[in-house]
Amino acid sequence: MTMLVLAVRFGCELAALVAIAWWLWFVLGVVAAVAVAAVWGVLIAPKASRRLPDPARLVLELAIFALATYAYLAVGRPV
Repeated sequence: MTMLVLAVRFGCELAALVAIAWWLWFVLGVVAAVAVAAVWGVLIAPKASRRLPDPARLVLELAIFALATYAYLAVGRPV
């Protein structure tokens, strides 16, 4: 009986780790999206308070779009 209880407990611990990792992955995804939106709003948007000059702004925009393209490819949604 003790081995069964230990096995169930171990299974519950693994399930808890998976749940926390999955939740954290979602939370980090939301945090990353908010961070990119904040950077866009502060540095790239037409009415941004600290808008970057043209060459730097273009490089940052291209970097964000390249990262988004990579993200779509990484999750298997290229279109």
